This record gives sequence, C-alpha cells and structure tokens, in this order.
Amino acid sequence: MKALITWGGWDGHEPDKVAEIFRAMIEAEGGEAQVIDHLKPFDDAEDAGIADFDVETEQYYLHTDPANTVLATTRTDVVTWYHSPNGAVDMPVAWTRHWGLGRVYYNALGHKAEVIAEGPAHEMLRRGILWAADGKARAAGQSPAQWQNAGNHG
Repeated sequence: MKALITWGGWDGHEPDKVAEIFRAMIEAEGGEAQVIDHLKPFDDAEDAGIADFDVETEQYYLHTDPANTVLATTRTDVVTWYHSPNGAVDMPVAWTRHWGLGRVYYNALGHKAEVIAEGPAHEMLRRGILWAADGKARAAGQSPAQWQNAGNHG
C-alpha cells in the first residue's frame, strides 16, 4: 500500500506534525507514505465500533457535496456571525467518497497534533487513511473508461 499525504496550513496549526502522524499510521501497517506540502502530483472506511467522543478543536462551517458519505459530525456552537440565524447545526467532520477509481477520505480534526495523536480520533483517522491508500491497489487493472466521454475531457 502506498499513500501520498499533502498538507498545508496557517500559523498556529500543526499540519506538518499531523501529517507525520498519518505517515506513522500507514507505515505501522507495512505501507509506504510520502509527505509533501504542495499539490503538484496530484470494504468502506468505517467508523463502526468507534463510540461517540468529545474533542476540543477548531470547527469549520462547511458546504459539502451531498455525494459524500458522512462518517462523523460535530455540533457547531451558535456564535454571533452571519450564519447564526440558522442556529446550531450538525456539521460533517469526516467523510469519504469515490472519485473515478480513486478514494477520498476527509477529516477536519487535527489542527493540533494532540487532537489526533491517540484515542478515538486517532483510530478514525487511521482507518480512513488506510481505506483511501488501499484504493490504488483495488483499482489496479481497472479502466476509468466508464466515467469518460468526449464531453468530460476523457
């Protein structure tokens, strides 16, 4: 199994440390991982068995694709801001999707490495990363032709 881990971030976040935790998860399972900070190269991940858990981290207010399979949500706090008339909402925090023959796993947790270094958040990430990384092996020998036509830049 091979994985490419990309990271980027803002001051005060720890994307480099978080990416190294991801790398360790894959390598612990015998896989190879490459960590980069750019986008140039550019069954199911189940959270079954992981009970609800509390986590203290930055929350995002996201607009997500309805084709995503939502694995975990967080309840946003109501703060005085443009979306506050909507009240508290359950916001997707982890999801999967297929993209052609590939697999995508997204998880918003981990602005600070301590959030995902251990415990249920770590296990959720480990499973999702391994699921996405395993997608390349499962796609071997298959053709993306079923999703291509002259109209979508085949």
